[in-house]
Amino acid sequence: MSGDAFHDRLQTQPFSPFLVKTADGDTFRVDHPDFAMVSPHATEVIIYEKDNHFRVVSMKLIVSLESIREQMRKPGKR
Repeated sequence: MSGDAFHDRLQTQPFSPFLVKTADGDTFRVDHPDFAMVSPHATEVIIYEKDNHFRVVSMKLIVSLESIREQMRKPGKR
């Protein structure tokens, strides 16, 4: 994965949440463009989680960025 490709995904308008999948099988969710950033030399990406923790992921380990399909609720079901 290139830093430019990741940055472009963060800048897509309108923004759509996505999953970052790594070579070792980990998956990280990016719900907002403010929750991820590419390092200055584009060698890592920092992904912030909802609990305020963050992960530093090597660009070399990212195998895909996948859109999240939001499930539509049926009326009357909770």
